[in-house]
Amino acid sequence: MTKTMPFPSTSILRILHSPKDLMLLSPGVVSATQSAIDPSVWIFETQSKHLWGLYTATARYESTYVATDNGSNFHVTAALGVSTVGAWRCDAVDPPEQPTEETRSNATKWTKVTETATITGPSALMGMIVSIRKKSHEELLKRLEERIRSDEANAVGP
Repeated sequence: MTKTMPFPSTSILRILHSPKDLMLLSPGVVSATQSAIDPSVWIFETQSKHLWGLYTATARYESTYVATDNGSNFHVTAALGVSTVGAWRCDAVDPPEQPTEETRSNATKWTKVTETATITGPSALMGMIVSIRKKSHEELLKRLEERIRSDEANAVGP
């Protein structure tokens, strides 16, 4: 999954280097706690509604995050043997040649944010897992851009 954003890489790396901030941008994630034993391990809890909102399910996942120069690597271990290994990367890019309403900006520095992931788990569940993850991470990228836009606006002040 990739999104080009009108911000310098340093602004995006502030979030990518903060597992808690990054995880809490994901829809459904309600808490993120760093392990007291291993600082690279994070435990996060999600809530999701099922059966037309009549049933709320809570799940806990363990994730290992390691910051890199241009992003972070992660390994999420979930229930039923589901495992996701991946990386977030950000790379400086030129502004779009043909700006659209979405990309119109007077930003001088642009960054391409990319998330790659390999998911393994029970084959009977993979279609559902990939579909749910795709939707939530599209929303995460949208929220990431909104968060950085807000952070940048607050840094400039009124």
